[in-house]
Amino acid sequence: MKTTLLAILTIFASLSAYGGEEKKVTGNKTSGLSEQVVRQLPPIRIVCIGNSITEGYGNTCQEMAWPGQANRLLGDGYTVINCGVSGTTMFKNSDYPYWNTSNFVKAKNMDPQILIIALGTNDAHPSRWNKLSGEFKADYLSMVNEFRQDGKKPIIYVCLPPPLFGPLKKEQNEVVEQKLIPCIKEIAKEIGAYIIDYHQPLLGASEGFPDDVHPNDAGSALMATIAAQAIKEAQVIEPHLTVSDGKIEQGGIAIVKKGSDVIFNPTPQKGSWEWSGPEGFTASGRNVKIENIQRGGIYTAVYTDSNGKRSVANFLISVEGEKGPDLIANVKDMEGQWIKSDFIQVNPGGSVTLKPTVEKKDEGLIWTWKGPKGFFAGTQEITLSTVLPEQTGKYIVTCTDKHGRQNWKAFTVKVEGEKVCPDLVPYINYQNGWQRVYEMEVKEGDNVSFGPHPMNGEWHWNGPSGFTSDRRDPTISNFSKEKAGDYIGTFTNAVGCRLELTIRLKLKK
Repeated sequence: MKTTLLAILTIFASLSAYGGEEKKVTGNKTSGLSEQVVRQLPPIRIVCIGNSITEGYGNTCQEMAWPGQANRLLGDGYTVINCGVSGTTMFKNSDYPYWNTSNFVKAKNMDPQILIIALGTNDAHPSRWNKLSGEFKADYLSMVNEFRQDGKKPIIYVCLPPPLFGPLKKEQNEVVEQKLIPCIKEIAKEIGAYIIDYHQPLLGASEGFPDDVHPNDAGSALMATIAAQAIKEAQVIEPHLTVSDGKIEQGGIAIVKKGSDVIFNPTPQKGSWEWSGPEGFTASGRNVKIENIQRGGIYTAVYTDSNGKRSVANFLISVEGEKGPDLIANVKDMEGQWIKSDFIQVNPGGSVTLKPTVEKKDEGLIWTWKGPKGFFAGTQEITLSTVLPEQTGKYIVTCTDKHGRQNWKAFTVKVEGEKVCPDLVPYINYQNGWQRVYEMEVKEGDNVSFGPHPMNGEWHWNGPSGFTSDRRDPTISNFSKEKAGDYIGTFTNAVGCRLELTIRLKLKK
């Protein structure tokens, strides 16, 4: 960002921001209750693996990609982690397999309770499919097995890819419809997976896919609705528990005294149940009794109905008076440096990164956030991009350890002052990949694309021969003398910034 527009970024120490003892926070109210914990049930972890359609290549920001929008639709009982990587395939032996990405490692390390697999569109390109089609099913099953190692049993959703539109994508779309989708359906039946159908419901939604492949924000909203509906329809567990000496919060949280008993008795009544919990705990049956509790923990129930369909729910037992690790508040300044503080002031249009840490390394910590305007997240670190004044307020993070002990920290974000606008950074993609340049020579008949930053806003382009596009990253196909010239992009964002960038394309002689 331009230094002249950075204006005020002020970080105060915690004592000056609060000047006193922490209090219990419930919603937007505070009280002097002795139990200084903001109780939060650990959300169900949903991990999405996929290509650019999942990562958010065509969206104004990753929060507007379909996993981010599905996260908001599902609510605070779930956290959706986007592990998509643009350009990737399920094929192990292709030019860019998902298998070789750091996000594949991240996705496995997240230990998903629900896994959504949205790969296949790039595999269906005729240049790949005609060569490697016989390997697709084996590679897909191998991917599933990667997430089932060490006895793990995530509930799996497989996605039928959205349609590809337009004459240039006709051949690839035929592969999707005639070869890929039947194969994925066969795999789903074999592994007992749910199906999220992004194809049939979106056949008439070409406006949401302006480059004929990638959804814009509106197209991703349609995909998010389909995904959220599929998950909600399948996740049928209604949590219920009773305690001998303690209290219940939110239906799935028991706060008990040492020596107490807890009985889990969720519904539905018919079907089979598998339970897992701390220190290797396992059980079967709907009614499960935990006796003489000395330590708490997170207990997970997986329900299977008569048709083999599975759903999952988390329960929390926490011993009264015990709290999780002490949390250290950190905020990131505009130079990218972390500073120990729980207060940050930033101008509208700026960005805010908040991250609690603990003094001693502790494996298996679970993080949940709540904040203004229904904000919710299930990661340790959060970033608020292009912040608006209405995002001012307290962001409360709750940390849960493996023994069910919780602690919390409140961060205050204050958004005020003159708006700040970003620098526009040009990128052109031609022959040697993405380059940070304003102009490029292109051979006649070649394709070239440009996709400047930032992403968190809207772009509109005007260019030679009546060219217009509302994508950040348009492609100029079959380049010619008539298409050479200046392409002027107008960027606008939520705080009212309006900036212009010129990309110049020349005909290479």
